[in-house]
Amino acid sequence: IKLHFNAVDESATVYLNGKLCGKHIYRPGTDDWKTPFEIEITDAIDWKKSHQHLVVKVDDSNGQGGIWKPVFLVME
Repeated sequence: IKLHFNAVDESATVYLNGKLCGKHIYRPGTDDWKTPFEIEITDAIDWKKSHQHLVVKVDDSNGQGGIWKPVFLVME
């Protein structure tokens, strides 16, 4: 199970239920701020709970960043 981010400006760190799932790190001089990416979350899911706690920390050096395109839950 993955979270598919269509774009985050600039870097993103994803936690599920307090566990680090992954990071998307912006590299200056690239289009990383508008490039889609996926973060695997399967191992952090607590299957015994009906609710999960998701945190997405966005770091932006220019002050106008954030999750600016849709995010989808993908099950393959």
